[in-house]
Amino acid sequence: MDDLFAPGKTVGGTFPPSGLPAGLFGLGQPIPGRSEKAEADRWPVWKTSKPPQPRLPILRERNQNMKTITVFDPPMCCSTGVCGTEVDPELAAFAGFLDRLREKTFEVRRYNLGQEPLAFVENPLVKELLEAEGTDALPAVLVDGGVLCKGRYPDLKEQAALLSE
Repeated sequence: MDDLFAPGKTVGGTFPPSGLPAGLFGLGQPIPGRSEKAEADRWPVWKTSKPPQPRLPILRERNQNMKTITVFDPPMCCSTGVCGTEVDPELAAFAGFLDRLREKTFEVRRYNLGQEPLAFVENPLVKELLEAEGTDALPAVLVDGGVLCKGRYPDLKEQAALLSE
């Protein structure tokens, strides 16, 4: 019974079994009779010269005619304000409007004072609005760096004008 637990012994005999080709149990060693392609499929990590590259999402290229709309929202519970049990219909409609602008290849940026205060400080125009009027100036909606409206969201006439561009 003592020789059963001796080094090199297993219940079925010695390991590796005798009579098999040398190198069969080494990682990445070819198996006799298999093609190079079959080996490459079996050991893709060891056969490639460089590691696989991560797949990145395809981003739209910004063209010269693309407009940018930037929304600076007052402090809200989330980035869109359309969460919780009592959803403000104006916020829900505005979120839908921003989705339509994205489809028309607008670049849409939206910042919430409660979550991203640095964006408000880094924009000189918004910083000036906040210093002059406080949070009453929010929401502030900018189109290509110019103020479209402040203290409110764009009305239907302003939204239609943006969608027609």
